[in-house]
Amino acid sequence: MGDPSGQVAAKVLFVYGDQDPTCPYAEGRRAYEELPAPKAFLTFLGADHSSHWHDDRIPLTCVDWMRWSLYGDVAARDRLPEDAAGDDTSWEFVQE
Repeated sequence: MGDPSGQVAAKVLFVYGDQDPTCPYAEGRRAYEELPAPKAFLTFLGADHSSHWHDDRIPLTCVDWMRWSLYGDVAARDRLPEDAAGDDTSWEFVQE
């Protein structure tokens, strides 16, 4: 995928279904691994490209991610694991 680590200076959130045929999960994981922290990856287990977008955890996670990323809201950052939690999700977060 290249070497974006010297070019990206943003907090990056990935939201993926692990059965996505449109944007293969392995490619998303590869891009995630190449980016520097801070970064997070929310996986919806068994989901395809868009079947999970109606899930209430998406707006909760995205809004708190943006509140932290844009405004430094540490309470929002601390809510992220709970926002993304579920039996059908996996949450990864690398802050530093």
